[in-house]
Amino acid sequence: MLWLLVIGIILIIFLLALAILIIPIKFHTESSRSNEIINFNLAISWLIFKIKYTLKDSQIEIFFFNHRIVDLVSKGKTPKKKKTEKKKPNVSKPAVKKSRITSFIKKHRIPSRALNKSKRLVSPDNIRHITGLVKPMRKLSREMVNTIKFRHLKIDTIYGLDDPAHTGITAGFFYATLGSCKTEHEIRFTPDFTGPMLDWDMMAQITFTPINIFPPIIRFSTNRQVIRSVWGIIRC
Repeated sequence: MLWLLVIGIILIIFLLALAILIIPIKFHTESSRSNEIINFNLAISWLIFKIKYTLKDSQIEIFFFNHRIVDLVSKGKTPKKKKTEKKKPNVSKPAVKKSRITSFIKKHRIPSRALNKSKRLVSPDNIRHITGLVKPMRKLSREMVNTIKFRHLKIDTIYGLDDPAHTGITAGFFYATLGSCKTEHEIRFTPDFTGPMLDWDMMAQITFTPINIFPPIIRFSTNRQVIRSVWGIIRC
């Protein structure tokens, strides 16, 4: 009967790990700024669990089947008065300790080893290995970003700079960028030429499936160029 219990525990752990990897994690965030007051709310839900965070009250809530089981609110603490400490007279260290340190450094040739290591790091061969990682890492970062799915994105921003001309230049840049990008999301930047200001109203719904990060990581770690570059850096 003991082996049946062990198999059952292993099966439960496997199913739980599979559920964590396959079931998507949902993020819902809202942020706004008006009259120099910033509000921010974040909700993370997965299966039957949900975590909510509110910046205004510094509150964290955890829900299980939509029933709150944890409610944490950080309370402001009054700063404690620092105790006045009497200054201790400076006592010079004995020269024996300094001589021991200097003799240890000379014996193990620490400066020369550090210098030789730095020279090897900036050697042409090592720089070539490091630059060989740039392209695969760019591909990895792009694929990792693609694993995040924006279900809904809304950005409504009102901005202004000290100089109205700079505000106009920034507005032209935003219009050109948004005009060239085809997106189904609501993104709007409204310039205000009366003076410096920055207000926004944002809302985003994002889903992320953990299992989707493994194919890019496997492709990156099995890339021949990555293996050669990492091995060359290690041998440096």
